[in-house]
Amino acid sequence: LSDTADLRSALAEIRHLAQAVDQTIGAILADDFPFMNDDVEFDFLHVREHLKAVAEFADRLRDRLNGVRDNLAFVIANRTNEIMRVLTVFASIMLPLSLIAGIYGMNVPLWPSNSNDNAFSLVLGGMFVLGAGLWLFFRRKKWL
Repeated sequence: LSDTADLRSALAEIRHLAQAVDQTIGAILADDFPFMNDDVEFDFLHVREHLKAVAEFADRLRDRLNGVRDNLAFVIANRTNEIMRVLTVFASIMLPLSLIAGIYGMNVPLWPSNSNDNAFSLVLGGMFVLGAGLWLFFRRKKWL
């Protein structure tokens, strides 16, 4: 992206210089100088045409460069959006699992862990089923 900015400023400088020389030649052609004959005037007009072509070409290149810069910004934004989408889906899957683990880890007699030997396995299995279900849901929605 910084390279496009450097190229853009170089093109602006080229255009500025071409216009400045074109104006100088225009001022020379407007005055009557004793050394100015038809051949010299023709050469100056020829150079002036080339300078105008250079300025127009610099403008076209600048427009193309703006298009390249816009496309590059779009690609970067699209890649960032894709990364954010994946992170959001991952966080959405992990949030309920963290909630269950947090509640289960509290030191209150909420879960029948002492009376039921399978409580830990049931909670762990439920967390796996919930996570897999969310993963399948996001996969089916083509979010993952």
